[in-house]
Amino acid sequence: MVEAAQDVYEVPFTYRKYFSPEQVSEMINAFKGYDTDSSGSIDANELKTAILSMGHSEVTDEQIQAMLQRVDKNMDGTVDWIEFLDMMQGIKSSGQNFGQAMMNKAGAAGQQVATASGGHHTYLDEEVSMIARCINRVCKDDALLAERLPIDPTNQDLFHACSDGMLLIHLINHIEQDAIDMRTVNTGSNLNIYKVRENLDQAFSVAKGMIKVIGVDAQTFLDKTPYLMLGILWQLVRILSMKTITLAECPEIYRLLEPNEELADLQKLKAEQVLVRWLNFHLRAAGQEPVSNLGSDLADSKKLIYVLNQLDPANCTLDALEDGDNLSRAAKMIASSKAIGVEDCLGPEDLVKGNQKVNSVFVAAIFNTKSGLQELTQEEFEAAGIIDDDIEGAREERAIRLWINSMQIENVLIDNLFEEIRDGLVILRVCHRIDNASVDWSKPKMAPKNLFDVSHNANLAEEAMRFLGVKMVGVGAQDIVDVHKKNILAMVWQLMRIHYLKIIGSKTDQDLLNWMNQVLQPEQPIRQFNDPQLADGRLLIKLTGSVEPRIINWDLVTPGTTDEEKQMNAKYAISIARKLGAIIFMVWDDIPRLNKKMILIFVCSIYDLKHNIQ
Repeated sequence: MVEAAQDVYEVPFTYRKYFSPEQVSEMINAFKGYDTDSSGSIDANELKTAILSMGHSEVTDEQIQAMLQRVDKNMDGTVDWIEFLDMMQGIKSSGQNFGQAMMNKAGAAGQQVATASGGHHTYLDEEVSMIARCINRVCKDDALLAERLPIDPTNQDLFHACSDGMLLIHLINHIEQDAIDMRTVNTGSNLNIYKVRENLDQAFSVAKGMIKVIGVDAQTFLDKTPYLMLGILWQLVRILSMKTITLAECPEIYRLLEPNEELADLQKLKAEQVLVRWLNFHLRAAGQEPVSNLGSDLADSKKLIYVLNQLDPANCTLDALEDGDNLSRAAKMIASSKAIGVEDCLGPEDLVKGNQKVNSVFVAAIFNTKSGLQELTQEEFEAAGIIDDDIEGAREERAIRLWINSMQIENVLIDNLFEEIRDGLVILRVCHRIDNASVDWSKPKMAPKNLFDVSHNANLAEEAMRFLGVKMVGVGAQDIVDVHKKNILAMVWQLMRIHYLKIIGSKTDQDLLNWMNQVLQPEQPIRQFNDPQLADGRLLIKLTGSVEPRIINWDLVTPGTTDEEKQMNAKYAISIARKLGAIIFMVWDDIPRLNKKMILIFVCSIYDLKHNIQ
């Protein structure tokens, strides 16, 4: 960086999204101005001079050191060009000037964060403990995390271990295998801030379809803001803990149906509600009173001792019930759970606090280890109607569900698309997000109480979709209420397509194909989104390179002649797109299978990135 050449101050794509060309020029000139000895970096004295020159005469040497500690991610005692860009990006987002923003950041460290109203955000030790233990358990065999694990559940190690995004990426890949292609992840022990931010940005681009991330981004983890980090980590841990507590993964849940209920009633329940039923199923068998929650009702461990005894009387006796101390009793109960194979989830001091989140993860771990529910016979399978071999429909349901979640709409986070849109409100909220003129919010029943209210909302949802241009040929409101899956997918897919095309300026399919041909210059013109030329993934990788050529390592791109090579290319294309910030929901085999719907969304996302850099 000693040379003063213009290309020394190259602005990577991650930052180019936030600054106009004029702002880039200003920053280059500012950096050169601060770098008074032309060393290619700003040291503490130069940083202090820069801040003093902007009128902040009150800055102290201690505050300068605190500022350096925050932005100097490679720990060399100076701020280089990339670290300077990162600092300016954070300041730009805050709306403050350089000196004031850095002063605020320097004073922001601590376990409590002040709010605008004068209060404080705090976090709970038992939640830190539970999340740390879960990460240790889930990621224990991940070679790239060997230096980070195990995390000490008794202190703040969790926040430091998660700050660079590597643990976040691994958690996401445990939720959905290969959601992030590890070939696109920056690894190593001394990454600069740009490489760290790339990892975090890619993790968040995938996480947006899984969890709520409103008000949280890469900067939250770089700043190690505990209560916000815990909000993200808890949601991922919850998914990991609960993802097998479904009829599809554990058909024996069918045994938890109550009198006069149908399978649809069970499918509406959240995993935590299923776990309450499961506990009560075994408590009834033990002649005990039921529980109503997974928090305070379990704080004394007694109900869990009875349930464990039902699951394995030999290894889980009732002896601990005689212990008069909650903490001691909890320790014995946890020891019993380990005897049947339950891995480390929490400590006795965590369980006795009656924290719903913490205890739910522990109960889920017991369920996943040994449910004690009798296996269904083939006749019961068929009678219950649990078998659903519509693989294609399941793929589309997943993509649409993740798309809705990625919109980060208030009060909307979909686990089961078909059940959760039945009352019409989710579709209305989605339509409103696409075009706020599509819904008159004085009309819907916001708390539908009966079938009439649900049908009323579904009719309004149909009207809103028609307003946006959804073609209702042979489909309509009644399909939503009656859960006609194929027809629901047909309607909501159109919404998804309309949304993506609107994002890129209401372009048509042909506009996108013309753009692809202009950028890619293929041997033969691409005439549709399932063109066989796209099946090996190479052209889609090249398309991502039109946004940022340096992001592609062509040594990792295969000829795409075999199925395995096509798979490798497809995974690489998707993860490179996400690394650039694209929000897409395809799985790798959508590319070799030429799923034209998902390829359309992929192309829309790349077009948006290409044409919306400031």
